[in-house]
Amino acid sequence: ALTPSVIWLGNYRSLVGDSALNKLMIDSNITLCWLFKRKIGTGDPIAYDEAGNEWTAEGLSALLLKKLVFDAEKFIDKNVSGATITVPVHFTTKQRSGIINAAKIAGLNNIVLLDEPIAAAMHYGISTSRSTTEQRILVFDLGGGTFDVTILLLKEKNFYTLASHGDKNVGGQDIDEIIMKM
Repeated sequence: ALTPSVIWLGNYRSLVGDSALNKLMIDSNITLCWLFKRKIGTGDPIAYDEAGNEWTAEGLSALLLKKLVFDAEKFIDKNVSGATITVPVHFTTKQRSGIINAAKIAGLNNIVLLDEPIAAAMHYGISTSRSTTEQRILVFDLGGGTFDVTILLLKEKNFYTLASHGDKNVGGQDIDEIIMKM
């Protein structure tokens, strides 16, 4: 199942994913937090709950990760203590640290970060275990909040990022809004 990256912050409680979207359908006056990944690593407050408490992108990301862990544990009937989390290739060290902090807040201890273009290549069947020749792979990533194009090199059973360029402040959601305004 997919979990939308949206959060509603109430009075010392929150709703994540579909629950938050369902609340919006009932009450169109509420405010949802979304696209907060763009602000990760800044430490700046970006949202306030109904009690007036400040929330950073790391805190919101931790809520989202807690929901994902809860759902995974329910599905596999086992505790989850670690995760591989994909991040945009352009994320800085500070932003990557923000993701790791969010994962720790969510109770995850064993955390691996994987660049999204590499995850995409792996998802579509590019395998390091079957690679006997050097390959160059173009990954076009138009995500909800970012857009980038990356050229990967698969060589000697390892992925290397040769080049990446894009806009970390423009993504599919922004394009959707432009189309809706038109």
